Amino acid sequence: MKGLLAVVALVTLSVALGYLISRALNPRMPPAESISSKASYQLPQKITRLYAEPRPATAPPSISQDCQALWKALLALNLAQDFDPPKGSKCTGLPTPLDAFSALYNQRCAKRDDACLAAIHQYRARITHFSTKDVPLNSIRDPRILMDKLLATWEREPELAGAVADRWAELEPDNYPAQKAALISQLMAIAGHPPDPNDPRWTEINNRLDRLKRLEPKDGISQGEISCLASAFRDNDPLKVMERAAELDSLYPRSGSGPYFMGWAENRRGNREGSIKYVQECLRREPGNRRCQSTLAVLTTVSPQTDVGNAFSTFQSFPLAP
Repeated sequence: MKGLLAVVALVTLSVALGYLISRALNPRMPPAESISSKASYQLPQKITRLYAEPRPATAPPSISQDCQALWKALLALNLAQDFDPPKGSKCTGLPTPLDAFSALYNQRCAKRDDACLAAIHQYRARITHFSTKDVPLNSIRDPRILMDKLLATWEREPELAGAVADRWAELEPDNYPAQKAALISQLMAIAGHPPDPNDPRWTEINNRLDRLKRLEPKDGISQGEISCLASAFRDNDPLKVMERAAELDSLYPRSGSGPYFMGWAENRRGNREGSIKYVQECLRREPGNRRCQSTLAVLTTVSPQTDVGNAFSTFQSFPLAP
């Protein structure tokens, strides 16, 4: 199945779910750019606190002493308090991809600002994951470690990210971001090879989605998009996706999400004109919606004989940082 999804990596752990799914079908697609997306529900205070807290001081002996000193200093920071970013220019020779995050940290943290904080969060996550890569997940009980491992593995290793999210959700069954991450990662993991519609994994996915609805009804639009997505994977039938999108539209008539997925369904059916009308309706309801703008630009400029399924995307967020 082509199109609809593209997941972008996590900045505030915001995910655009279409990218990785499209990339699973088309591995030549370039790496995603990180984006930020605001959830429709309030970030739990506990998650905000976990984001800022110091991490366990782990620095493997396999790295240089300069890097060990930097890592310990970064892990010891409380991001909710004022601090001077520790100097990291002497930390060199790290393995990929840690070297890239080390360079990004040095570039952005000449002073303490939002860009520096984001770079620290990303770097700390990779440090934690690298330092615990040989630790069995079922022995990890610290949610800070699980949060970091989820961020570190999400974009490139969805199956491992799903296992991390499952472990976190197992420890904290009422943790909505963890439960949502577990569901999204499960969908990402099957993106390139969706199982048969009667496969029991779909029952598990439906149960997870029902759990999300019980835990956080204020995130209903996002949950509705996930439902459309699951239908697209399971049934590969645009008419069934249209039914899901119509349900979403009836629940949230001011949102552009329903028309947007209707537009995707019409595009899959080969009805470019009908698809354009639905995406235009999305923009009428949500002027300035960048997703609808970019999709409409493709629909109206690319030849009708060209497959433009990858112009459609869905952005899913499970924020784990303020």
